[in-house]
Amino acid sequence: MKRHKKQTRAYSLGGLILVVLLLVFIVLLVVGGISINLDGCEGLPLASVRAAPSEVTYTDVMSDLKKDESFDPEAYPADEKDFGLELIQLAESTSGELFVYVYQPAGIKVTATEIRFSTAINESFKPVDYALELLDYSGTLFKYMVADFAVKPDAVRYYDVVCIFRKWLEGVDKAPTGGQTTGSVSYAVGECWTACTVDGDVMYSALATEVVTVTDKRVGYIVYPSGFQWVEFKKCESHYVAFTTDRDIERLMEADLTYVSKPYTYTATWNDLGQVSERWQYGDGTTVPLTLTGEQTGGIFTHKYSWKRIQTAKELLEDKTVNLTSEAKKDLEGMLWVLRFAETEYTSSASRYSSVQKGTRVSDVTILRLKFETDGVVYNLGVVDNKQTSSVIPDGEDNPPAVHWWARLAAAFKAIGLWLNKAFSWFGEHWKTLLIVLGCVVGGLFVVWVIVTILRKIAGK
Repeated sequence: MKRHKKQTRAYSLGGLILVVLLLVFIVLLVVGGISINLDGCEGLPLASVRAAPSEVTYTDVMSDLKKDESFDPEAYPADEKDFGLELIQLAESTSGELFVYVYQPAGIKVTATEIRFSTAINESFKPVDYALELLDYSGTLFKYMVADFAVKPDAVRYYDVVCIFRKWLEGVDKAPTGGQTTGSVSYAVGECWTACTVDGDVMYSALATEVVTVTDKRVGYIVYPSGFQWVEFKKCESHYVAFTTDRDIERLMEADLTYVSKPYTYTATWNDLGQVSERWQYGDGTTVPLTLTGEQTGGIFTHKYSWKRIQTAKELLEDKTVNLTSEAKKDLEGMLWVLRFAETEYTSSASRYSSVQKGTRVSDVTILRLKFETDGVVYNLGVVDNKQTSSVIPDGEDNPPAVHWWARLAAAFKAIGLWLNKAFSWFGEHWKTLLIVLGCVVGGLFVVWVIVTILRKIAGK
Protein backbone atom coordinates (compact mmCIF):
# COMPACT_ATOMS: atom_id res chain seq x y z
CA MET A 1 0.00 0.00 0.00
CA LYS A 2 2.78 2.42 0.89
CA ARG A 3 4.77 1.35 -2.19
CA HIS A 4 1.71 2.16 -4.38
CA LYS A 5 1.52 5.64 -2.96
CA LYS A 6 5.22 6.21 -3.69
CA GLN A 7 4.68 5.06 -7.28
CA THR A 8 1.78 7.46 -7.61
CA ARG A 9 3.92 10.32 -6.38
CA ALA A 10 6.67 9.31 -8.80
CA TYR A 11 4.23 9.24 -11.72
CA SER A 12 2.87 12.66 -10.73
CA LEU A 13 6.37 14.10 -10.57
CA GLY A 14 7.22 12.63 -13.95
CA GLY A 15 4.06 14.03 -15.49
CA LEU A 16 4.88 17.45 -14.09
CA ILE A 17 8.35 17.29 -15.64
CA LEU A 18 6.87 16.34 -18.99
CA VAL A 19 4.46 19.29 -18.83
CA VAL A 20 7.33 21.66 -18.02
CA LEU A 21 9.44 20.32 -20.90
CA LEU A 22 6.48 20.67 -23.29
CA LEU A 23 5.95 24.29 -22.24
CA VAL A 24 9.67 25.03 -22.73
CA PHE A 25 9.48 23.46 -26.20
CA ILE A 26 6.46 25.57 -27.16
CA VAL A 27 8.17 28.76 -25.92
CA LEU A 28 11.26 27.97 -27.99
CA LEU A 29 9.06 27.43 -31.04
CA VAL A 30 7.28 30.75 -30.57
CA VAL A 31 10.45 32.81 -30.12
CA GLY A 32 12.13 31.03 -33.02
CA GLY A 33 14.79 29.18 -31.04
CA ILE A 34 13.88 25.85 -32.66
CA SER A 35 13.04 25.34 -36.30
CA ILE A 36 11.30 22.44 -37.99
CA ASN A 37 10.93 21.64 -41.64
CA LEU A 38 7.53 21.87 -43.31
CA ASP A 39 6.73 21.22 -46.95
CA GLY A 40 7.36 24.45 -48.84
CA CYS A 41 8.71 26.30 -45.80
CA GLU A 42 12.40 25.65 -46.46
CA GLY A 43 13.33 25.20 -42.79
CA LEU A 44 11.73 28.46 -41.61
CA PRO A 45 10.85 28.64 -37.91
CA LEU A 46 7.23 27.70 -37.32
CA ALA A 47 6.68 31.00 -35.57
CA SER A 48 7.87 32.79 -38.73
CA VAL A 49 5.39 30.88 -40.86
CA ARG A 50 2.51 31.84 -38.62
CA ALA A 51 3.50 35.45 -38.07
CA ALA A 52 4.48 36.31 -41.64
CA PRO A 53 2.33 39.23 -42.91
CA SER A 54 -0.08 38.46 -45.73
CA GLU A 55 1.48 41.00 -48.10
CA VAL A 56 0.78 40.66 -51.81
CA THR A 57 3.44 41.59 -54.33
CA TYR A 58 2.14 43.05 -57.59
CA THR A 59 3.92 43.16 -60.91
CA ASP A 60 5.09 46.56 -62.12
CA VAL A 61 3.19 48.64 -64.65
CA MET A 62 5.72 48.29 -67.48
CA SER A 63 5.93 44.50 -67.19
CA ASP A 64 2.16 44.27 -67.45
CA LEU A 65 1.81 46.59 -70.42
CA LYS A 66 4.70 45.03 -72.36
CA LYS A 67 2.82 41.73 -72.45
CA ASP A 68 0.99 43.35 -75.36
CA GLU A 69 3.40 43.18 -78.28
CA SER A 70 1.87 46.29 -79.84
CA PHE A 71 2.52 48.42 -76.75
CA ASP A 72 4.77 51.41 -77.48
CA PRO A 73 5.95 53.49 -74.46
CA GLU A 74 6.88 56.34 -76.83
CA ALA A 75 3.18 56.83 -77.55
CA TYR A 76 2.71 58.24 -74.04
CA PRO A 77 4.97 61.32 -73.85
CA ALA A 78 5.34 63.58 -70.82
CA ASP A 79 3.77 67.03 -70.69
CA GLU A 80 4.05 68.88 -67.38
CA LYS A 81 1.22 71.23 -68.34
CA ASP A 82 -1.26 68.47 -69.16
CA PHE A 83 -2.99 67.30 -65.96
CA GLY A 84 -5.44 65.01 -67.72
CA LEU A 85 -6.12 61.30 -67.27
CA GLU A 86 -6.56 58.70 -70.02
CA LEU A 87 -7.58 55.10 -69.44
CA ILE A 88 -5.46 52.74 -71.57
CA GLN A 89 -6.24 49.27 -70.20
CA LEU A 90 -8.28 47.23 -67.70
CA ALA A 91 -7.11 43.84 -66.44
CA GLU A 92 -8.27 41.26 -63.92
CA SER A 93 -6.08 39.25 -61.57
CA THR A 94 -6.44 35.54 -60.87
CA SER A 95 -7.46 36.43 -57.31
CA GLY A 96 -10.41 38.55 -58.43
CA GLU A 97 -8.87 42.03 -58.36
CA LEU A 98 -9.37 44.66 -61.05
CA PHE A 99 -6.44 46.76 -62.26
CA VAL A 100 -6.65 50.07 -64.11
CA TYR A 101 -3.81 51.41 -66.27
CA VAL A 102 -3.80 55.18 -66.81
CA TYR A 103 -1.78 57.56 -68.98
CA GLN A 104 -0.97 60.76 -67.05
CA PRO A 105 1.09 63.26 -69.10
CA ALA A 106 1.98 65.31 -65.98
CA GLY A 107 3.33 62.20 -64.28
CA ILE A 108 3.25 61.99 -60.51
CA LYS A 109 2.02 65.60 -60.22
CA VAL A 110 -1.50 64.14 -60.27
CA THR A 111 -3.02 60.92 -58.99
CA ALA A 112 -6.25 59.30 -60.08
CA THR A 113 -8.66 58.97 -57.15
CA GLU A 114 -11.81 57.24 -58.47
CA ILE A 115 -13.25 55.53 -61.50
CA ARG A 116 -16.93 55.43 -62.52
CA PHE A 117 -18.22 52.31 -64.25
CA SER A 118 -21.13 49.87 -64.40
CA THR A 119 -20.81 46.07 -64.40
CA ALA A 120 -24.23 45.84 -66.09
CA ILE A 121 -25.21 47.17 -69.50
CA ASN A 122 -28.31 48.22 -71.45
CA GLU A 123 -31.41 48.65 -69.25
CA SER A 124 -29.55 47.48 -66.13
CA PHE A 125 -26.79 50.06 -66.65
CA LYS A 126 -26.02 51.68 -63.28
CA PRO A 127 -22.60 53.32 -62.82
CA VAL A 128 -20.90 53.45 -59.42
CA ASP A 129 -17.83 55.36 -58.21
CA TYR A 130 -14.97 53.19 -56.93
CA ALA A 131 -11.83 54.40 -55.18
CA LEU A 132 -8.45 53.74 -56.81
CA GLU A 133 -5.30 52.61 -55.01
CA LEU A 134 -1.96 53.43 -56.67
CA LEU A 135 0.26 50.35 -57.00
CA ASP A 136 3.08 51.41 -59.33
CA TYR A 137 4.09 54.00 -61.92
CA SER A 138 6.81 54.60 -64.47
CA GLY A 139 7.05 58.03 -66.06
CA THR A 140 3.57 58.79 -67.40
CA LEU A 141 2.13 55.28 -66.99
CA PHE A 142 0.32 54.35 -63.78
CA LYS A 143 -1.14 51.14 -62.38
CA TYR A 144 -4.06 51.28 -59.94
CA MET A 145 -6.21 48.71 -58.19
CA VAL A 146 -9.96 49.24 -57.80
CA ALA A 147 -10.61 49.24 -54.07
CA ASP A 148 -13.48 47.29 -52.48
CA PHE A 149 -14.30 45.50 -55.70
CA ALA A 150 -14.35 41.81 -56.60
CA VAL A 151 -14.47 40.44 -60.13
CA LYS A 152 -17.72 38.59 -60.87
CA PRO A 153 -17.56 34.82 -61.45
CA ASP A 154 -19.49 35.16 -64.74
CA ALA A 155 -17.95 33.84 -67.95
CA VAL A 156 -18.42 37.27 -69.59
CA ARG A 157 -17.85 40.39 -67.51
CA TYR A 158 -18.58 44.00 -68.45
CA TYR A 159 -16.94 47.23 -67.32
CA ASP A 160 -18.80 50.14 -68.89
CA VAL A 161 -16.47 52.97 -67.88
CA VAL A 162 -17.88 56.50 -67.84
CA CYS A 163 -15.07 58.63 -66.43
CA ILE A 164 -12.07 58.78 -64.14
CA PHE A 165 -11.32 61.34 -61.39
CA ARG A 166 -8.48 63.24 -59.79
CA LYS A 167 -8.40 65.89 -57.07
CA TRP A 168 -9.16 69.52 -57.97
CA LEU A 169 -5.97 71.58 -58.30
CA GLU A 170 -5.79 75.25 -57.39
CA GLY A 171 -4.27 77.33 -60.17
CA VAL A 172 -4.98 74.59 -62.70
CA ASP A 173 -8.73 73.99 -62.56
CA LYS A 174 -11.47 76.58 -62.81
CA ALA A 175 -13.18 77.33 -59.50
CA PRO A 176 -17.00 77.49 -59.38
CA THR A 177 -18.68 80.77 -58.50
CA GLY A 178 -20.42 81.92 -55.35
CA GLY A 179 -18.29 80.25 -52.70
CA GLN A 180 -18.81 76.76 -54.12
CA THR A 181 -15.94 74.28 -54.18
CA THR A 182 -14.96 71.36 -56.40
CA GLY A 183 -13.48 68.30 -54.71
CA SER A 184 -12.83 66.05 -57.71
CA VAL A 185 -12.44 66.68 -61.45
CA SER A 186 -13.70 64.11 -63.96
CA TYR A 187 -12.27 63.04 -67.34
CA ALA A 188 -14.43 61.25 -69.88
CA VAL A 189 -13.64 57.66 -70.86
CA GLY A 190 -16.72 56.33 -72.68
CA GLU A 191 -15.54 52.75 -73.17
CA CYS A 192 -17.21 49.44 -72.45
CA TRP A 193 -14.60 46.78 -71.69
CA THR A 194 -15.48 43.10 -71.94
CA ALA A 195 -13.51 40.35 -70.20
CA CYS A 196 -14.26 36.86 -71.47
CA THR A 197 -12.86 33.64 -70.01
CA VAL A 198 -12.35 30.81 -72.52
CA ASP A 199 -10.53 27.60 -71.52
CA GLY A 200 -8.97 29.38 -68.56
CA ASP A 201 -7.65 32.29 -70.63
CA VAL A 202 -9.06 35.84 -70.32
CA MET A 203 -9.50 37.92 -73.46
CA TYR A 204 -10.24 41.67 -73.40
CA SER A 205 -11.99 43.94 -75.87
CA ALA A 206 -13.26 47.50 -75.72
CA LEU A 207 -15.95 49.42 -77.60
CA ALA A 208 -16.63 53.16 -77.54
CA THR A 209 -19.83 54.17 -75.72
CA GLU A 210 -21.83 57.36 -75.46
CA VAL A 211 -21.66 59.55 -72.36
CA VAL A 212 -23.20 62.89 -71.42
CA THR A 213 -20.99 65.61 -69.96
CA VAL A 214 -22.10 68.29 -67.50
CA THR A 215 -20.84 71.59 -68.90
CA ASP A 216 -22.13 73.98 -66.23
CA LYS A 217 -23.39 73.36 -62.72
CA ARG A 218 -24.55 75.02 -59.51
CA VAL A 219 -25.06 73.30 -56.15
CA GLY A 220 -27.07 75.18 -53.55
CA TYR A 221 -29.81 75.05 -50.95
CA ILE A 222 -32.92 77.02 -50.02
CA VAL A 223 -33.93 77.68 -46.42
CA TYR A 224 -37.50 77.08 -45.22
CA PRO A 225 -37.58 78.32 -41.59
CA SER A 226 -41.38 78.12 -41.40
CA GLY A 227 -41.66 74.44 -40.68
CA PHE A 228 -40.89 70.88 -41.64
CA GLN A 229 -43.49 68.66 -39.96
CA TRP A 230 -47.16 68.87 -38.97
CA VAL A 231 -46.92 69.30 -35.22
CA GLU A 232 -43.41 70.34 -34.27
CA PHE A 233 -42.30 73.10 -36.62
CA LYS A 234 -38.78 72.06 -37.63
CA LYS A 235 -36.77 74.19 -39.99
CA CYS A 236 -35.71 72.77 -43.35
CA GLU A 237 -32.97 73.18 -45.95
CA SER A 238 -33.86 72.04 -49.47
CA HIS A 239 -30.81 70.99 -51.50
CA TYR A 240 -30.60 71.15 -55.27
CA VAL A 241 -28.19 70.86 -58.18
CA ALA A 242 -28.78 72.81 -61.38
CA PHE A 243 -26.91 71.90 -64.58
CA THR A 244 -26.57 71.94 -68.34
CA THR A 245 -25.02 69.25 -70.52
CA ASP A 246 -23.44 68.83 -73.93
CA ARG A 247 -26.53 66.90 -75.06
CA ASP A 248 -29.95 68.29 -75.95
CA ILE A 249 -32.37 66.95 -73.33
CA GLU A 250 -36.03 67.53 -74.14
CA ARG A 251 -37.48 65.42 -71.32
CA LEU A 252 -35.49 64.29 -68.30
CA MET A 253 -36.95 61.04 -66.98
CA GLU A 254 -34.49 59.68 -64.39
CA ALA A 255 -31.29 60.70 -62.66
CA ASP A 256 -28.81 58.89 -60.42
CA LEU A 257 -26.66 60.99 -58.13
CA THR A 258 -24.65 60.74 -54.94
CA TYR A 259 -23.69 63.20 -52.24
CA VAL A 260 -21.86 63.13 -48.92
CA SER A 261 -23.98 63.85 -45.83
CA LYS A 262 -22.38 64.84 -42.54
CA PRO A 263 -23.75 66.54 -39.39
CA TYR A 264 -22.53 70.02 -38.55
CA THR A 265 -22.59 72.43 -35.62
CA TYR A 266 -22.11 76.11 -36.40
CA THR A 267 -21.31 78.42 -33.48
CA ALA A 268 -21.04 82.21 -33.67
CA THR A 269 -19.97 84.31 -30.67
CA TRP A 270 -19.55 88.06 -30.29
CA ASN A 271 -18.77 90.72 -27.72
CA ASP A 272 -20.03 94.23 -26.93
CA LEU A 273 -17.59 95.67 -29.48
CA GLY A 274 -19.27 93.69 -32.25
CA GLN A 275 -16.31 91.36 -32.82
CA VAL A 276 -17.58 88.02 -34.15
CA SER A 277 -15.90 84.61 -34.23
CA GLU A 278 -17.28 81.58 -36.10
CA ARG A 279 -16.62 77.87 -35.74
CA TRP A 280 -17.76 74.93 -37.87
CA GLN A 281 -17.63 71.40 -36.51
CA TYR A 282 -18.39 68.36 -38.69
CA GLY A 283 -19.11 64.71 -37.96
CA ASP A 284 -18.28 61.72 -40.12
CA GLY A 285 -19.53 61.78 -43.71
CA THR A 286 -21.74 59.18 -45.36
CA THR A 287 -22.16 58.77 -49.12
CA VAL A 288 -25.85 58.79 -50.07
CA PRO A 289 -26.94 57.31 -53.45
CA LEU A 290 -30.25 58.47 -54.95
CA THR A 291 -32.40 57.68 -57.96
CA LEU A 292 -34.85 60.43 -58.89
CA THR A 293 -37.75 60.10 -61.33
CA GLY A 294 -39.98 62.62 -63.02
CA GLU A 295 -42.98 61.38 -61.03
CA GLN A 296 -41.46 62.08 -57.61
CA THR A 297 -42.21 65.20 -55.59
CA GLY A 298 -40.74 66.69 -52.45
CA GLY A 299 -41.91 69.36 -50.10
CA ILE A 300 -42.72 70.69 -46.66
CA PHE A 301 -46.07 69.84 -45.16
CA THR A 302 -46.65 72.45 -42.47
CA HIS A 303 -47.46 74.84 -45.30
CA LYS A 304 -48.40 74.42 -48.93
CA TYR A 305 -44.91 73.92 -50.33
CA SER A 306 -44.15 71.21 -52.87
CA TRP A 307 -41.92 70.74 -55.86
CA LYS A 308 -40.88 68.20 -58.44
CA ARG A 309 -37.72 66.24 -57.79
CA ILE A 310 -36.84 66.85 -61.44
CA GLN A 311 -37.75 70.28 -62.77
CA THR A 312 -36.47 72.87 -65.19
CA ALA A 313 -34.40 75.81 -64.05
CA LYS A 314 -37.15 78.06 -65.37
CA GLU A 315 -39.65 76.45 -63.00
CA LEU A 316 -37.41 77.19 -60.02
CA LEU A 317 -36.87 80.78 -61.16
CA GLU A 318 -40.65 81.28 -61.46
CA ASP A 319 -41.39 79.78 -58.03
CA LYS A 320 -43.12 82.64 -56.18
CA THR A 321 -42.67 80.99 -52.78
CA VAL A 322 -38.89 81.44 -52.88
CA ASN A 323 -36.72 84.55 -52.65
CA LEU A 324 -33.55 83.62 -54.56
CA THR A 325 -30.36 85.65 -54.30
CA SER A 326 -29.34 87.69 -57.34
CA GLU A 327 -26.28 85.48 -57.81
CA ALA A 328 -28.36 82.29 -57.74
CA LYS A 329 -30.80 83.79 -60.25
CA LYS A 330 -27.95 84.75 -62.58
CA ASP A 331 -26.49 81.23 -62.53
CA LEU A 332 -29.88 79.54 -62.90
CA GLU A 333 -30.68 81.61 -65.96
CA GLY A 334 -27.85 79.78 -67.72
CA MET A 335 -28.99 76.32 -66.58
CA LEU A 336 -31.59 73.97 -68.08
CA TRP A 337 -32.37 71.34 -65.42
CA VAL A 338 -32.65 71.17 -61.63
CA LEU A 339 -32.61 68.13 -59.33
CA ARG A 340 -34.12 68.97 -55.93
CA PHE A 341 -32.73 65.87 -54.32
CA ALA A 342 -32.91 66.20 -50.51
CA GLU A 343 -34.45 68.03 -47.54
CA THR A 344 -32.62 68.17 -44.21
CA GLU A 345 -33.68 69.53 -40.82
CA TYR A 346 -31.81 72.14 -38.83
CA THR A 347 -32.26 73.71 -35.40
CA SER A 348 -31.04 77.03 -34.08
CA SER A 349 -30.80 78.76 -30.72
CA ALA A 350 -29.37 82.05 -29.52
CA SER A 351 -28.35 83.84 -26.36
CA ARG A 352 -27.02 87.33 -25.68
CA TYR A 353 -23.51 86.65 -26.95
CA SER A 354 -23.80 83.52 -29.09
CA SER A 355 -25.90 81.53 -31.52
CA VAL A 356 -25.77 77.83 -32.38
CA GLN A 357 -27.14 76.03 -35.43
CA LYS A 358 -27.14 72.26 -35.98
CA GLY A 359 -28.00 70.50 -39.21
CA THR A 360 -26.67 68.43 -42.11
CA ARG A 361 -23.96 69.54 -44.52
CA VAL A 362 -24.33 68.23 -48.08
CA SER A 363 -21.13 68.04 -50.15
CA ASP A 364 -19.48 66.36 -53.19
CA VAL A 365 -22.68 66.30 -55.25
CA THR A 366 -22.25 64.45 -58.54
CA ILE A 367 -24.62 63.09 -61.20
CA LEU A 368 -23.88 59.51 -62.31
CA ARG A 369 -26.61 58.67 -64.84
CA LEU A 370 -29.32 60.45 -66.84
CA LYS A 371 -32.24 58.85 -68.65
CA PHE A 372 -33.80 61.29 -71.08
CA GLU A 373 -35.71 61.67 -74.32
CA THR A 374 -34.70 63.71 -77.36
CA ASP A 375 -36.47 63.66 -80.72
CA GLY A 376 -38.49 60.66 -79.63
CA VAL A 377 -35.37 58.62 -78.76
CA VAL A 378 -34.74 57.54 -75.14
CA TYR A 379 -31.14 57.54 -73.91
CA ASN A 380 -29.74 56.00 -70.71
CA LEU A 381 -26.19 57.34 -70.37
CA GLY A 382 -23.44 57.69 -67.83
CA VAL A 383 -22.56 61.24 -66.82
CA VAL A 384 -19.14 62.86 -66.73
CA ASP A 385 -19.49 65.23 -63.78
CA ASN A 386 -17.27 66.77 -61.11
CA LYS A 387 -17.92 66.48 -57.38
CA GLN A 388 -19.07 69.89 -56.20
CA THR A 389 -20.12 71.44 -52.87
CA SER A 390 -22.37 74.44 -52.25
CA SER A 391 -21.48 77.55 -50.33
CA VAL A 392 -22.43 77.64 -46.65
CA ILE A 393 -24.60 80.66 -47.50
CA PRO A 394 -28.11 79.70 -48.74
CA ASP A 395 -29.25 80.53 -52.26
CA GLY A 396 -32.63 81.75 -51.02
CA GLU A 397 -35.37 81.63 -48.43
CA ASP A 398 -39.10 81.02 -48.56
CA ASN A 399 -41.58 83.90 -48.75
CA PRO A 400 -44.18 84.35 -45.98
CA PRO A 401 -46.35 81.26 -46.48
CA ALA A 402 -49.97 81.34 -47.58
CA VAL A 403 -51.58 79.77 -44.49
CA HIS A 404 -54.89 77.88 -44.70
CA TRP A 405 -57.91 78.97 -42.59
CA TRP A 406 -57.47 76.00 -40.26
CA ALA A 407 -53.85 76.98 -39.69
CA ARG A 408 -54.96 80.56 -38.91
CA LEU A 409 -57.60 79.27 -36.47
CA ALA A 410 -55.08 76.98 -34.80
CA ALA A 411 -52.63 79.86 -34.54
CA ALA A 412 -55.35 82.07 -32.97
CA PHE A 413 -56.21 79.43 -30.35
CA LYS A 414 -52.53 78.95 -29.69
CA ALA A 415 -52.09 82.71 -29.20
CA ILE A 416 -55.08 82.86 -26.84
CA GLY A 417 -53.75 79.91 -24.88
CA LEU A 418 -50.33 81.53 -24.58
CA TRP A 419 -51.94 84.80 -23.42
CA LEU A 420 -54.07 83.03 -20.81
CA ASN A 421 -51.08 81.06 -19.62
CA LYS A 422 -49.08 84.24 -19.18
CA ALA A 423 -52.03 85.93 -17.46
CA PHE A 424 -52.51 83.10 -14.95
CA SER A 425 -48.78 83.02 -14.34
CA TRP A 426 -48.77 86.75 -13.66
CA PHE A 427 -51.76 86.49 -11.33
CA GLY A 428 -50.06 83.66 -9.48
CA GLU A 429 -47.01 85.80 -8.83
CA HIS A 430 -48.82 89.04 -7.87
CA TRP A 431 -52.10 87.95 -6.22
CA LYS A 432 -51.17 89.37 -2.84
CA THR A 433 -50.39 92.74 -4.32
CA LEU A 434 -53.63 92.61 -6.29
CA LEU A 435 -55.65 91.89 -3.12
CA ILE A 436 -54.06 94.84 -1.33
CA VAL A 437 -54.71 97.14 -4.27
CA LEU A 438 -58.28 95.83 -4.61
CA GLY A 439 -58.84 96.35 -0.86
CA CYS A 440 -57.50 99.87 -1.08
CA VAL A 441 -59.73 100.65 -4.05
CA VAL A 442 -62.85 99.22 -2.39
CA GLY A 443 -62.00 100.94 0.90
CA GLY A 444 -61.41 104.25 -0.88
CA LEU A 445 -64.71 103.98 -2.74
CA PHE A 446 -66.50 103.21 0.53
CA VAL A 447 -64.97 106.29 2.19
CA VAL A 448 -65.96 108.44 -0.78
CA TRP A 449 -69.54 107.06 -0.61
CA VAL A 450 -69.75 107.84 3.12
CA ILE A 451 -68.47 111.39 2.61
CA VAL A 452 -70.87 112.02 -0.26
CA THR A 453 -73.80 110.66 1.79
CA ILE A 454 -72.97 112.97 4.74
CA LEU A 455 -72.60 115.98 2.47
CA ARG A 456 -76.00 115.30 0.88
CA LYS A 457 -77.68 115.13 4.29
CA ILE A 458 -76.09 118.38 5.36
CA ALA A 459 -77.13 120.03 2.10
CA GLY A 460 -80.65 118.71 2.58
CA LYS A 461 -80.97 120.38 5.93
